[in-house]
Amino acid sequence: MVVMIHATTYYVTSGVTVGEHNWDIANVLNSMSRVSVPLFFMISGYLFFGEKSAGKKHFIRIGCCILFYSAIALIYIAAFTKIGFWPSLRGILLKPVFYHLWFFYAIAVIYLLSPLINVKPVSRRYLAGVLVILAVIAKHVAIDKDKVKVTMERGDAVSTLGVDIELPDNKVARLASA
Repeated sequence: MVVMIHATTYYVTSGVTVGEHNWDIANVLNSMSRVSVPLFFMISGYLFFGEKSAGKKHFIRIGCCILFYSAIALIYIAAFTKIGFWPSLRGILLKPVFYHLWFFYAIAVIYLLSPLINVKPVSRRYLAGVLVILAVIAKHVAIDKDKVKVTMERGDAVSTLGVDIELPDNKVARLASA
């Protein structure tokens, strides 16, 4: 999915110069793939957290990754861009050398906060109960098709796809009082 985001970004940012049909397809694929990054963090958190938290070896590993990929990015910046080596290196403690490396900094913060995060196991029965409650709520909140507004705004550099859903006040109020 992340590859899909990067593969379609050219088409989405080029606007109508790539053709309206190509832009529409790329925009839908790009938008649907945006769930990949939060999903990655959720799956990583599920697999990582529990009884353990980040230790010294985790910080060393993420630090080595930041240094290694930042060095590669600096070589790329010096050789192929006009950004400049020293301006990119100057803020390495505050932000990534190249914006593609942002997730290393996010993971470092998550590792730092990991002792504060405790994932408590719950029974399957409890989880099923919560899912049933959410399903009942979703079933009884009817959405009028006339109250759904889909907008697509195309700009020179950025385009947006918006979905607005207006929930009916009377049914939400009845559901809340039940």
